[in-house]
Amino acid sequence: MTSPDSLLYTAFEGDKIFASGRLDEVALKVRRKFKSNPAASILIFSDDTGKEMDLDLRGSEAEMLERLKPVNPLNMDN
Repeated sequence: MTSPDSLLYTAFEGDKIFASGRLDEVALKVRRKFKSNPAASILIFSDDTGKEMDLDLRGSEAEMLERLKPVNPLNMDN
């Protein structure tokens, strides 16, 4: 089984690669780009599946990164 930390993602700005790496790394770069250029056109794709990713970049960097952590249903409090 592939761990979330080993999955890679690539962000494109237009037709150029903007960032590539783990989702948290790519998300931080994309968030910082949007802070400096809100009109930027960036798409993020999973290198494993090729599917486009939608990320919630709201809040602080710490809050955003917390939302990106995978949920383990065995450790959920009821």
